[in-house]
Amino acid sequence: MLKGITFDEVPLKENARVVKATAGVGCERGGQGANGGMWLFQIDGKKVQFLGTLSGWGMAIQPTEVSGFHDFVTGWHVSGRETGLSYCRFDGKIYKSIRGTSAFGDDNGVWRLETHEKSAPNQ
Repeated sequence: MLKGITFDEVPLKENARVVKATAGVGCERGGQGANGGMWLFQIDGKKVQFLGTLSGWGMAIQPTEVSGFHDFVTGWHVSGRETGLSYCRFDGKIYKSIRGTSAFGDDNGVWRLETHEKSAPNQ
């Protein structure tokens, strides 16, 4: 599981070092390869704080903040015409999915969003 993990710094909190670890090929990655396990950590010197588990691909930072931590959106590859989106928010301890949306594309390349009442299935 540890083979191929990548680490990226993500700007989720001003003046803080937040790192996203993303799974490489293996049990934490979907069969077609797009979706993978991701974990967030805040690093302060030798102190490491776990901030949450997420999955899918990518991360789009949002302007909304809770306790100084920005909300973000991750994608979940469903098919060539559907992408699931999970909106995540810091609850004071860890990040949790607060809602999900699916983006659907048509034959003309036009995309529409469909909001789900419950959290996205990948969270």
